[in-house]
Amino acid sequence: MATLLIAPIALVSIGGYAVQITGIEPTNHDCIVGTIQTPGMGLIQGRWNLGGFLRGGTNQTNLDMRSNDMIDLRQLAISLGAQP
Repeated sequence: MATLLIAPIALVSIGGYAVQITGIEPTNHDCIVGTIQTPGMGLIQGRWNLGGFLRGGTNQTNLDMRSNDMIDLRQLAISLGAQP
């Protein structure tokens, strides 16, 4: 399935890295799509699961899923068919 684009959501990862969420791909386990600015690799594409874990990332690149934006985004992804 194609990625469903959303209005960008600017966040900060657990480690303090700038993140921008730009879409949801409900049929992918790592359904949250966006970019993250890392100190070692610069700006990279990223995919996070509904627990906030970045595929291939470290604890520093994970998202805090307790924020209101992420709670809303998680619920939207589930309503679109993403599996929790």
